[in-house]
Amino acid sequence: MTWFLIGRGGAVSIGHAEQRYVIAGLTTGAVKGRCLSRDYQESGAMREFDPLRFGPAAADLIQRSEPMPLDAGEPNRSAYDMLKNLGTAELFTRAAVRDPQMAEACLSALWLLHGFLDESHGLSQRNPTAEGSYWHGIMHRREGDFSNAKYWFRRVGPHKVHSGLAAAARELPSGGTAGAAGVKSLLTLTGTWDPGAFVDLCQRSVGGGPEKQACEEIQRREWTLLFEHCYRAAIGEIGR
Repeated sequence: MTWFLIGRGGAVSIGHAEQRYVIAGLTTGAVKGRCLSRDYQESGAMREFDPLRFGPAAADLIQRSEPMPLDAGEPNRSAYDMLKNLGTAELFTRAAVRDPQMAEACLSALWLLHGFLDESHGLSQRNPTAEGSYWHGIMHRREGDFSNAKYWFRRVGPHKVHSGLAAAARELPSGGTAGAAGVKSLLTLTGTWDPGAFVDLCQRSVGGGPEKQACEEIQRREWTLLFEHCYRAAIGEIGR
């Protein structure tokens, strides 16, 4: 059975192969030292999410990250110095930056991953791209400013990662994760990803409840999809 693991100890079966894919600080068996997942791209195909291909700085920060809570949580102080000294030149050591705004979006994402909402906010709110608005919306959703989060998601409009998020919601097994059936029925009601509906679900789940773990899993998938999109756009592999 395939397992999609989020953070420490949260395992959810999503397929039928004899492999394990790991995200966020987990190291097990044959994949020790790597953070792997199967993520949906804009083509609808599955591909491996491997932080090592983003260079040593990004890989280190992703691998040492804790599972992201639905709320603001506590910042990971052990990552602060590395993040503070990290610019686009240090982050993009394996390929030249072709789109500086997408490169800055990656920095905003890494601050957010480690719970530094103010620092992430400072970068995302000055970024005029749809991706800047996307990270801005996630930040407000986590800080509990849900109406503001919806505003920024409306500014994003349709996005290439939405198809992957809708697919991820459909893949949550109703028997494997508490509340997953409720997540699927809400997020795929129209067959497409609805960021506003996800904000509502996070708002009612942040204090606990059967859908909280499923929301955290979707949020983690959201981060990986959007980070990879921003990174690839920054180096000119794909368009925005």
